[in-house]
Amino acid sequence: MPLPVVNGDDEVVGTLLRSLSSALAAGRRPGAVYVEHLAALALLRMADPGPDPLGERSPGKLDQKSLGTVLEYIDANLASDIGLSGLAALLGLPTDSFARRFRATTGEPPYRYVLRRRVERGAALLRATGTSISEVALTTGFSNQSHFTSVFKQLTGTTPSAYRRRYRPGS
Repeated sequence: MPLPVVNGDDEVVGTLLRSLSSALAAGRRPGAVYVEHLAALALLRMADPGPDPLGERSPGKLDQKSLGTVLEYIDANLASDIGLSGLAALLGLPTDSFARRFRATTGEPPYRYVLRRRVERGAALLRATGTSISEVALTTGFSNQSHFTSVFKQLTGTTPSAYRRRYRPGS
């Protein structure tokens, strides 16, 4: 029996690893949920290197109670390092199954959802308080102001300081 080739020319695994590499090269410290999600996808792909192993399955959705449990946990722990395995454990699901079901239910992967909620919380703090942007970044779970600013701008189209000037005049 021939030995399997692991990521010989697999474009999907290569793309996943390049994504992680670019984040690290840009000086961003990816959160645990992001790294765990990439690892789970890479492992799934290596286990079944068909054309689209995730597309072949029709993942179910999370029920409203389960979704509520996860969303409440995320909102209560935005300042912490939220891991994919921890979210899956809340519901007693394997990480890959949880990630598929979460995406099928919300329309976005867990990491993207966490980032969006962190930015939304940051935007609320920028509007309502005079807290420094670096403190807002740390309070919302970003490792530093630079990462917060980068993600904030990507999701809102503006920087945190410009956002604050627009929504909190005189600050």
